[in-house]
Amino acid sequence: MSETKFKFDKNIPAEILRSIQKNLSALEFLIPAWCHEVNVEYLTDGALTGVSENCLADSHIHYQYRNGALAFYPGYMAESESERMNTCIHEMLHLTVNILYYYSRGEIIDLTEGKDELQKHILDEQERRLESVISDLAYSLQKRFAVG
Repeated sequence: MSETKFKFDKNIPAEILRSIQKNLSALEFLIPAWCHEVNVEYLTDGALTGVSENCLADSHIHYQYRNGALAFYPGYMAESESERMNTCIHEMLHLTVNILYYYSRGEIIDLTEGKDELQKHILDEQERRLESVISDLAYSLQKRFAVG
């Protein structure tokens, strides 16, 4: 049996852990080659990390350390199995795409320094396009592989 790159926090409740493990195990092929480990946690209060109360999950990359992180929130378990899988696909895709997103975001901020209105406009549009691309890819993958 091969070693998984997912490292699950030991404090994830059993029922939630089963759902997350089931979905992520089908998606391990989406972990980018640069990523050696994906830390997975369940947080009961997203406000502590600055996410909205409607957030089901989020992801972060630490490219320089070659790892990523996925956090799941209470709303995840309120969704259907299909929506849970879509959420997992969506966050896994962020692990790949966010390298480009974070780099270009930093460049935009540097290049538009002192031009607050322009900077806000470009960053807002970048965010919309990022989420649109991720959502479209997640939809296509879920449909193509009939996962969830």
